[in-house]
Amino acid sequence: MKLIIVDDHSLFRSGLVNLFNSQHDFEVVGEASTIKEALSLVETRHPDLILMDLGLPDGSGVDAISKILQKKPNVYIVFLTIHASEELAFAAIRLGAKGFLLKDIAASALLNTLRRLKSGELAVSRLVLSHFIDEMMHLFTLRTGEKINANSTLTLREIEVIVELSTGDSNREIAQRLFISENTVKVHVHEILRKLKLNSRQEVAEYARRHGLAEEDLERQKHGIV
Repeated sequence: MKLIIVDDHSLFRSGLVNLFNSQHDFEVVGEASTIKEALSLVETRHPDLILMDLGLPDGSGVDAISKILQKKPNVYIVFLTIHASEELAFAAIRLGAKGFLLKDIAASALLNTLRRLKSGELAVSRLVLSHFIDEMMHLFTLRTGEKINANSTLTLREIEVIVELSTGDSNREIAQRLFISENTVKVHVHEILRKLKLNSRQEVAEYARRHGLAEEDLERQKHGIV
């Protein structure tokens, strides 16, 4: 996995470069200290992953997400920061980032978490993930009036698939956007139909629109879950 490291502290960058280049499955192809430098590297180095600090000299990394994805839509953007802000984490993931990690993470945990990106997992610290799931469940309850409990739960991934089904796209298109296999999407659709007691993808799409879970509804909330 080719990656670019974006952080304005050169000593910290050097430590990360040494860590990743000591692994057989990572290659650091560029370093940047600003958003401007990062955007330039995206165009010339074609990374698979961008590991980025949140606060940079020329702006917030969150504000750079859309600019990066315009240049390379399928790149993984993961924040590595000291700021344990659920609000910023939600905003980053809503805008297309694939992770939000804290800098106190152990080196082995960082490597393993980033490796799991290819299987469709978000790279999110446990603290942020806990709050993120709570907020998603709260949002679902507010939208639908149905409380999700531990015994009859729609998973976070299944809620994501419900949102995607509202677009009318195929399983292949959904799989590409969520970075999972087409067969995995089929399994999620089957489970959604079973749990919601619905009969078709079209009924799921109608359910999403009826309860404000359609993509266009959530698009209005890009800067945080409310």
